[in-house]
Amino acid sequence: MTNESIQAAERLIRDNFLSLLPIARREGITIKRMAHLLIHTLTVALDQDESNRFEMMADSGYSRRGIRLLLAEDSDKHSDGTLGRFMNQWAEDAKFPDELPIEARRGPSFDRLHQRYGRDFTRPGLLKVLRKRGMIEVSGDKVRVLRRVVTSQTPPRQLENGRQAMLSLLHTIAHNLSGQAPKLLQKQLGSRAIPSAEIPAVREKIQAALKAAEAEVNTLLAAYGQPKKRAAKDEPETEIGIGVFCYEIADPDTVFNRPTPVPVARRKRRAKKAAAPAKPAAQKTRGSRTKAA
Repeated sequence: MTNESIQAAERLIRDNFLSLLPIARREGITIKRMAHLLIHTLTVALDQDESNRFEMMADSGYSRRGIRLLLAEDSDKHSDGTLGRFMNQWAEDAKFPDELPIEARRGPSFDRLHQRYGRDFTRPGLLKVLRKRGMIEVSGDKVRVLRRVVTSQTPPRQLENGRQAMLSLLHTIAHNLSGQAPKLLQKQLGSRAIPSAEIPAVREKIQAALKAAEAEVNTLLAAYGQPKKRAAKDEPETEIGIGVFCYEIADPDTVFNRPTPVPVARRKRRAKKAAAPAKPAAQKTRGSRTKAA
């Protein structure tokens, strides 16, 4: 694999992670939890694939000791997150009721609760984050708990439908990239920049154009009957299906041509360095080490 191929493969994986980030944030899943899910799931998959430890070391980048620790870890590790831990500690500490003054000279207050359990945040920052996620309400100088956990508002069936659609597409991509024959159908029919006012009409036309094809494909596949339970000795069946989706991306460059993310602090340092005046060249002299030109 050439260096360009590795870069392209990493870009494919990186952009998949970036596309999943808005879903994770909306469903209350932290990046730390996402990282644990990724590492733990893939390491267990290598183990179940009956790879020996040396193959697992090569594929995972971890030492044998690291692999043993990963396999022994709880799959639910990091599932609560920083906010979840703070809210759990609030609930478990009887000194702090569900409604608190923000500040108080004596007795319990949100300020004292923050100092005890939430000092990773500033107090205004913690209040802002908890309010934004609908976990507390602030009325005047009072804070009241609304719910203890960051909960998903998405029906599980919608998430499951998304999972199956993504798995089907990724399975096709992985098959085609592996060079196996025959290649599976994988086509992008086309895309155009559409003025906002015309988008509803374009949606309707696309739906109408695909309706006839959808009925024909469903009739074709229905001829093979419904999937049936098979005995262990039976030959495994291959499921064939057609997935159709329509994407609408307001700013395509932010998705298809996004650069490698660079931390904001690093970008600022680079910009400051680029804007700074050039230092005068230095030259050696007999009487001193350097002398400005």
